[in-house]
Amino acid sequence: MAKLSGVTLEKVTRRHTFILGRSTVLESSSAVELESGRLALEYVRRDGTSGIVPMGFRTFEQLVSSKRAFERDYITAEVPAE
Repeated sequence: MAKLSGVTLEKVTRRHTFILGRSTVLESSSAVELESGRLALEYVRRDGTSGIVPMGFRTFEQLVSSKRAFERDYITAEVPAE
């Protein structure tokens, strides 16, 4: 379940994870699609904290592509969506 705002919880229906081995702040970042159809970015910091941020992309594929381009210098592996 993902907390998007307040106490609203939604199931993640699709996730594409980027392992950020060259980042000093983040362990990973994932493009996620929620059961409502909304898109978000989920992240895990190296200190163990995590969060989820709503994103305004039209498609899951656009979010994945944008995240890949933005984090290209830090990505060491990808776990594609199923």
